[in-house]
Amino acid sequence: MLRENTKESPYEIAPISLTEPESVAVREQMTRMLAHPLFRSGRRCPALFQFVVEQALDKNLALLKERIIGIEVFGRTPDYDTNADSVVRTAAAELRKRIAQYYQEPGHEAEVRIELHSGSYVPDFRVVSPDPTETPHLTVLPPPVAIPAASAHSRRLLFALAVTALLLCVTTGALIVKSWRPATPLDKFWSPVVSSPGTALLCVGQRLKQSWAPDADASRNIIPSDPTPPSDVPLFKFYWMAAQNVVLPDVISISRLSGLLESKGKAFRVLQERNATFDDLRAGPAILIGGYRNPWISRLMSHWRFSSASEGRVSWVHDRDNPAHRSWSVDFRLPYTSITEDYGIVSRAVDPTTGRPVVVVAGTAGYGTMAAAEFATDPAEIREIEKIAPPNWERKSFQIVLKTNVIGKSAGPPMIVASQFW
Repeated sequence: MLRENTKESPYEIAPISLTEPESVAVREQMTRMLAHPLFRSGRRCPALFQFVVEQALDKNLALLKERIIGIEVFGRTPDYDTNADSVVRTAAAELRKRIAQYYQEPGHEAEVRIELHSGSYVPDFRVVSPDPTETPHLTVLPPPVAIPAASAHSRRLLFALAVTALLLCVTTGALIVKSWRPATPLDKFWSPVVSSPGTALLCVGQRLKQSWAPDADASRNIIPSDPTPPSDVPLFKFYWMAAQNVVLPDVISISRLSGLLESKGKAFRVLQERNATFDDLRAGPAILIGGYRNPWISRLMSHWRFSSASEGRVSWVHDRDNPAHRSWSVDFRLPYTSITEDYGIVSRAVDPTTGRPVVVVAGTAGYGTMAAAEFATDPAEIREIEKIAPPNWERKSFQIVLKTNVIGKSAGPPMIVASQFW
C-alpha cells in the first residue's frame, strides 16, 4: 500500500502491496517524471527508474539487486565484477539526485512520491499530505502490530539464521540465472581463452624503429635501436627509443581487451613483442595485438588465408585465395588527414606450435587495429559473426576481415568484408 510521508519514519520501507488504483497512480507518476527534462537527458537514469518501479509494482523484489540490474538494464554479463564495474551504483546515485531535484521544484508537493533511498534499489511509494489532519487520497498503512520483545540471544540467533538463509538464496539464484542464461556471441568468442588454464598474455607490437630524436639544441642525435641500450644513454634518449614505445592505437586496444578479460575474471599480463618468448606463449592463451609490427602475428598468419602484407610504403590485407586482390590497402605515403578507410583482421585459432588458444587483433594501420579490438570486445558488434558463421562456429577457428571508415583521427564502426572458418 501507499503510505503517508511522516516525520517520524521518513525512510521506513513499506511492503509492496498496492491496490490496482494505487498501482495506476504510481505508474502515472512515473510517466509524469520521465517526461520531465530532469529525466529526459541521458539513458541510464530513465532506464533504471522504469525498471525498479515496474519490478516493484510486479512484486519482483528479488530482481532489485545490483548484479541483476546490471545484467537486465545495462547489458552486463552474469559474471561481471560489481566491485570493478560501478555502473549500477553510479546510475542509482544520479537517479536519487534527480528525484530529489524533481520534488524540490514548486508544484510537485502533492504528487505521489517515488523515492529510492540510499543503500537500496527497492523504490518507496508514498502520498504526501500537507495537512496532518487531511485524509490521504490513497490508502495509508495501519499502525504496526506490537510484537513481544525477544531476548538479545534470540535476536542474534534469528538474525544469523536470516543472513545465512539470504546468502544461500542469493548464491543459488545467481547460479540458476547464470546456468539458464544462454551464452552470448561474446561469451562464445572468448570461451577458449577464458577457460584455458594459465595467465593470458597480451602481446603488443612495438613502435617502428626511430633513428633520431631532437636534442635540446635541435641537432639530430643517433638513438640506439637495440632493446638493451648502453648504460650511459641519457634518459630522454632512452624514452625516444622504439623499444620503449607503443603506438596509441595499440594502447587503446590493450585497454579494451584487458578490460574484457578482467570482467570475465581472467588473469592476464602485458608484454612487448620483443620481450615475449615461446615459453610465454606456451604458458597460457595469448592475444596478439598490432599487425605487421608484431612478428608473432606474422608467424601465425603465414599459415592462414588472410595476413598482413606490404611493399614499399603500401600495406594491405593479403588474401591467399586471391593474391592479386589489393583493394584492402593503406598508402602510408599519403598525409594522415587524407586516410579515409583502414582494414583489420580478427582471428581466433589454436597455435599449432604451442597448442594454446590465440586471438589476433591486427590492423593494416592503427585505425584498423582499434576497429578490430572494438569488434572483439563489443557485444553488439560481435553479434555480426552469427550472421555469417556456420553452425557451431564457437568450436571452430576463424578469421574475420574488417573495414573501418576513418573520421578525423578516429576509427568508425567495424564492418565485416570477408571471413574464413575451418
